[in-house]
Amino acid sequence: MEEDKKMQRGKIVRNIIVLVIVFYIGYLNGSYTKDDHASIQPTSATDNTSISPKHVPEGMYRAGKDIPPGEYRLTNNNQGKYDAYFSVTTDSTGSSGSRVSSDSISNQYFVTIKDGEYIKLERCYMEKLDNPT
Repeated sequence: MEEDKKMQRGKIVRNIIVLVIVFYIGYLNGSYTKDDHASIQPTSATDNTSISPKHVPEGMYRAGKDIPPGEYRLTNNNQGKYDAYFSVTTDSTGSSGSRVSSDSISNQYFVTIKDGEYIKLERCYMEKLDNPT
């Protein structure tokens, strides 16, 4: 009887470990994004097709599909209390090998995004510049 309970606890622990590993791998592969309230949701549930390039909120976007390519002004959306962060990558994995550029933002930053590149925004928003100078 005691052995059965130990085996059952072992199976439960193993299942929890497997779920944590699967979630962590999905997070590393960019399958989940963080919102303002630190909850996690699948990126497939995020519909970016109605995003206005005049105010692009936190999230991950693909130039040419979700937003138009071009020059954008990024603005920290928490009045500089915490640094914001962005990264531009060649694919949606966000891996260091695909990174084109990335930086922390205390106030504002300007970035150019080419067609097909991805941009990930954390604690900031961006606005498309009509006439970049």
